[in-house]
Amino acid sequence: MKKPILTTLILFLVLAAGGIASVIVNDHAIITPAQVVSALENKNIQLLPANESADKPTLNHVPAVQYIVQPEQATGQPEALSIFTYASADALQDALAELEQQISYLDDAPAAYEHKNALILYWKGDSSSDSLNKILEEALLDL
Repeated sequence: MKKPILTTLILFLVLAAGGIASVIVNDHAIITPAQVVSALENKNIQLLPANESADKPTLNHVPAVQYIVQPEQATGQPEALSIFTYASADALQDALAELEQQISYLDDAPAAYEHKNALILYWKGDSSSDSLNKILEEALLDL
């Protein structure tokens, strides 16, 4: 009689601990590339997925999900976003350190935005406007 009760109690404790762990993970508000895109689209910025065959930048072993900002006129190098998402704050910090090393080799360095578990790089392309920087900051605050 004691064995079934003890087994039930242990099973209950394991399940309860798992529920607590899932609540803790959810409180850290992990965001996805799709949520970043949705937040920008809510600010009337249209993004198109980049060509899948193009080389994707990688930071801390995570390849970027890349998007092209919908151009009003298709001339020159378009504005683009590279979105990296990480499972932990430590992994994100490692990616930022790697970015700092790599950025010194670039002629046109991207603007970098860190938010929760995500790192977003904004590649200005041939655009002379800085308006997307402010919109991107506002969109990230909504996440």
